[in-house]
Order: sequence, then structure tokens, then C-alpha cells
Amino acid sequence: MLDRRQLLACAAAASLSAPALAAPPSAETSQGRKLTALLDAFWAEELQRGPERATDLGLDTGANAPLKHRLTDVSAAGIEGDRAEAAHQARRLAAFDLHQATERLYHCLLLVLTLYSPKSHKLNFLRSQCEQHVPALVEAWPRETRFQQRSFELLRRAYVDARYSPHYKITAEELAWLGERVAILQRLVRNACDLRLAGLKSETRG
Repeated sequence: MLDRRQLLACAAAASLSAPALAAPPSAETSQGRKLTALLDAFWAEELQRGPERATDLGLDTGANAPLKHRLTDVSAAGIEGDRAEAAHQARRLAAFDLHQATERLYHCLLLVLTLYSPKSHKLNFLRSQCEQHVPALVEAWPRETRFQQRSFELLRRAYVDARYSPHYKITAEELAWLGERVAILQRLVRNACDLRLAGLKSETRG
């Protein structure tokens, strides 16, 4: 029979076994509030590019009052700018998603190994904590080149800057690399959790 410690460890590891079954975040959850903040920022930026929409919706008041005196830029340059901004927002959303995936993997590992995970969103701190327990996790984040270091720094900053700063920039190349590394991290975390759970099962049989 599993004791409480083993049961909690199994429950924490379960999130790795079927990620596709996870329910989408609702607006009431912490994850939902974070996503809402990001989408709110995108909407505010959209109003700046299409001021007539603010007037149509009665939102050209307060801080948005200057929008009453502006028109959408429908020139070729304006249209191209809109396309570029839409792509920029998509990359910010992807960076935020990758940050959240990385954070949850680290929290899962700490819960399985120690039954405790600090309430922190700081990836540098979480990475350090997890790599102390499982040195093999170093493989997930090479640190040899400036590109690798810069990409992880962009991932670290995404928790705040991708949501609140229109000046946050990340390239498709950096996102692709981060996606590959998060997939590697998931595999390494799964392996470490499986090993820990196997050890717990062995202890119960003994």
C-alpha cells in the first residue's frame, strides 16, 4: 500500500503522463488571470492601432481620450505595421506559454522529489533548485553561446515582459530553440520522476 508521501508524489507526476488532458485555464484560476492580463495588453495595443474601434465601443475616454482625434493608418506601411505587430504578439504569447510550461515542469519535479515546491515564478531559481537534485537536467539548457544564454533570458523575462511590455522582443529562431529545449526538459523531468516513483514502489515491496 502506498503511504501519503508516495501518493502525493504519484499525483504530482501524473501531470507529466497526460498533458493533453489538462483542462484549459479558466478566468478564475491563477493561470487564467495571467492569460487574461496578456490578452488585455494585446487588446489595448489593438485599440491604439485602430482608434475608431475605441470610439465605437465607447472606450475613447480617460487614458484613451486622445484616440478620439486619430484615424487608423490604412497606408501600405500601416498595413504592414499591423501585420508585423500581430506576429510580434503571437511570439509574445508563445514565449509566455513556454515559460509556463517550464515553470510547471520544475514545480512538478520538486513536488515528486521533495513534496515541496517554492511559490516562485523565477526560472533561474527553479532551474538551480532542480539541477541540484537532478544534475542531468543541465542538458536541457546549454549555456555555451550567447544565443543560448540570451534565449533563456528571454524565456525568464517572458513571465512579466511578454504580458506587460510591448517592447519585449523575441525572434522565431529563439522561440524554435526554446521549444526544442522545453521538450528535452520534459523528457528529463519525466525520467527523473519515473525513477523516483520506481524507487518508492520498490520501498513498499521491501
